[in-house]
Amino acid sequence: MNAELVKSGEIFELGGESDSEKSEQDYVKITDLNADEAIDMVADTFSLDLLNEFKADEQADKNRKTVLEAVDTQIKELTEAPEGDQKGGE
Repeated sequence: MNAELVKSGEIFELGGESDSEKSEQDYVKITDLNADEAIDMVADTFSLDLLNEFKADEQADKNRKTVLEAVDTQIKELTEAPEGDQKGGE
């Protein structure tokens, strides 16, 4: 399924080719997207490194509050243990 999404342009494959082998059109910066598209991309991102890169790019360029909130929320969801996994007393 992911291969089909990559082929259709819905998602982008990470890794594989070196930076010098890729043209600039292969990269989509979060600041190249409108806010809704950027928020959707953030919601589909599960790499903390990439999320932190999105945040830095956004802060340095457009600094959109809604996009930054989406990045922070996604980072928080990825770094916090689900409620069911918490250990403790009764």
